[in-house]
Amino acid sequence: MSFKPDDGPVSCVAPDDSFSKCILESGSGLETPNEFSICKVRIVNKNENLLEESQLGFSRVCDSVEWTVGLYVSSIAFVIDKCLQTMKLGEKCELTFEWSPPPTDETETNFMQSASSPSARPASRAPVVSLDLKFELQMVAFQRAKELYLLTNSEKLERATQLKSLAGKLYSQQQIEASFRLYHKALAYCLSIDPPQALNQQRQHPHLQLPFVQEEPEEFSEEFSQKLRQLKSILYSNMAACQLKRGSCEYVVQNCSKSLQLDPSNVKALFRRATAVTSQGDFELARDDLLRAIQLEPENKTLRAQLNLVDSKSKQLDDQFTRAMSKLYTTTTTTTTTSSSSS
Repeated sequence: MSFKPDDGPVSCVAPDDSFSKCILESGSGLETPNEFSICKVRIVNKNENLLEESQLGFSRVCDSVEWTVGLYVSSIAFVIDKCLQTMKLGEKCELTFEWSPPPTDETETNFMQSASSPSARPASRAPVVSLDLKFELQMVAFQRAKELYLLTNSEKLERATQLKSLAGKLYSQQQIEASFRLYHKALAYCLSIDPPQALNQQRQHPHLQLPFVQEEPEEFSEEFSQKLRQLKSILYSNMAACQLKRGSCEYVVQNCSKSLQLDPSNVKALFRRATAVTSQGDFELARDDLLRAIQLEPENKTLRAQLNLVDSKSKQLDDQFTRAMSKLYTTTTTTTTTSSSSS
């Protein structure tokens, strides 16, 4: 936080400018909540009736609420969550930030249909409306959670699973950016899990102080390894789903490919990569992915509809190429005939 002293209460601005806060009452101590801390917070909504509870992610009237840092359920709660991580015990502040309601008319299917057609025009969107929101927050109490380097592998996997579940709820509410952040954070927990080779090295050479490896390594069972691989595959695929909503097809392909390396039978990853490469004009790869997906789910009508769409686009492209080559051949032949006649 950067501080901007003035004549009254101390004002602070987040490093990324996502919010500002005015400290009304200073807190005590040096500690602030970390991720997964359990906090008791007083929240005063100073926005009258501008917001629905579904947009807030908590009750309009919150004299006291238990808040787990990092487990937010709306884009508004995400900013409040960031502010709470800067607050000391007993601190009271006024939080201010700009917020835009998430769009409600975007769907993965609509993007798929428009992106797969080079001539399709992007769907028109309603103008973005921004609101300046204010909340009064007070950190009544908090209990810091274990730091990442102290967590067991099972605890890391549990946290990742919690984050994935919340991200899914945000995605269903069309809060795509907030959803992506939670999927990304869940993946970070998965990637922080100590790999078996590091644990084995720690056992074989206990005198070595390997960074971020638990002092008493857990057994890496086959069941645990399978759960971890499956979760990572789902997270990569779901991150791709968020990126597909925003038209970031290059990243969709990258994350779906990572997902399929971990689980080649992930049908959603195959479908999403096929959708992305269709928009890039790679109909052959799109067709291959869809045929693989249909082998796994023969009754899936969405996959067959997309395959028909890809075949149609591919045929259109082939027809255009054939007409262009025919026109070029006709022009070349006419020119050659004219030259011969002139000679």
